[in-house]
Amino acid sequence: MAVVEIQDGFEAALASRTPFVVRGAAAEWPACAWTLEKLRATTETNEPGRYWYDLPPDHPLSEDLAQPAWLAAHWDRLGPRLSLRDRPLRFWLARKGTRTPWHYDGNALDVINVQLSGAKHFALMPPDQEMPWVRFHFVSSLGYEETRAPTLDVTLTAGDLIFVPRFWSHLVRSLDETNSNINWVWTDTAFEADTAVAAREAERLTAIKSLEASGQLERLLEADEAAFLRQELVDYGGGRGSDLVSAMIDTVTPARVDARIDIEMQNEPSGEFFARLDTRGRELHGRARRADDYFVNA
Repeated sequence: MAVVEIQDGFEAALASRTPFVVRGAAAEWPACAWTLEKLRATTETNEPGRYWYDLPPDHPLSEDLAQPAWLAAHWDRLGPRLSLRDRPLRFWLARKGTRTPWHYDGNALDVINVQLSGAKHFALMPPDQEMPWVRFHFVSSLGYEETRAPTLDVTLTAGDLIFVPRFWSHLVRSLDETNSNINWVWTDTAFEADTAVAAREAERLTAIKSLEASGQLERLLEADEAAFLRQELVDYGGGRGSDLVSAMIDTVTPARVDARIDIEMQNEPSGEFFARLDTRGRELHGRARRADDYFVNA
């Protein structure tokens, strides 16, 4: 089933967390005419392997974007519930064939994603659908994308916009030689554990916090994995999501925490997962997934 296409009623769709597509929403943006030379000159590329970049609001590239008025109105309506990262804009660059595993976005993010060049196929699954998650992470094991058909799907071309609500799992495939996107992300600090994925996220964070408090995080997990999860608690919701994390923890009983730890410890370790992801990138592109090759070779 295709994601619904709309031209109005944005605020109601955002409030109800209903995925939607707006065709041609950004067709007139100067960003849709960006060249690789301009991106190379204005984007930080000092981190090897980086295929996405967080842009501050005053970044030169932001002048070529136009935040939708209905998104600004939605943020105003959220008021003190709204949590934004210091860099709420994220720019993505991907080569043909690059694809993600099934995943939901961390930090309880709602996402507006705008296709600037190329084409991407989005497959979506509602948050009442559980998956074989990687241990304590919000991504599913590799191979699952080959066996699970999506509930909704859509292909975006340059100028199109999609809303991916929080806790909706999605899988994204890059279809053209050069594919670029920009997205705005935000966290609503109000929370209800009203779906399977929302409940899992609450249990996941509570379990991480419990393991950290008891000193078991490093004992049970690899050092890099433990460090990532500890920092996630600090950064959650743009670093201002402590109210949300507390609200999540309040929904979880000690018995559910213990059960979640048992479940997660049987899942694929993140180190093994990311090693397999790099292997897949090498098989596809001749090396691990890298989009900054564009900047080197353009």
